[in-house]
Amino acid sequence: MIKVKRKITEFVSEKYRKKGVAPSVRQILQELDLNRTLFYKAFPGGLREVCEKAGVQLPSERLKLVKQALRTKERSAERSERGGFDPEFKRSELEAGIRELGYTFQLETEGVKDKPYWRARREQFDHLCDWMFKRLKEVEEPKALKALYRGSRSLRLIT
Repeated sequence: MIKVKRKITEFVSEKYRKKGVAPSVRQILQELDLNRTLFYKAFPGGLREVCEKAGVQLPSERLKLVKQALRTKERSAERSERGGFDPEFKRSELEAGIRELGYTFQLETEGVKDKPYWRARREQFDHLCDWMFKRLKEVEEPKALKALYRGSRSLRLIT
């Protein structure tokens, strides 16, 4: 177990020196060919504990995303207990879905990105995603959020 801990902390500090950012748990597991159970036995505190041991800083943006995911998970559990529509959960779910679609579209059009037609399509798609994110921040009523959710399905048709 001590060898595994040392191996992980050295890897994290090396990656931090090279890139300036701590690697994710997934990167650590893939690069070092470890399983998740062994990783969390060595470091029950997760990536935060690894970063402390390695003497590197955990990115504040990643911490924010983890905290947001945990809050969403708690809300989801509460929502399923009481049954009904949870706007905050739907908002975060929509945001994640739009990001995923944007990433997928970028990957699918990577090989043809220099052709004029696909360059225009990518610009349109990026513009549409930006508009959806802007609307997500503005939406207050559940009806409007449901309508935006239906609109996000049209994004899936484009990809």
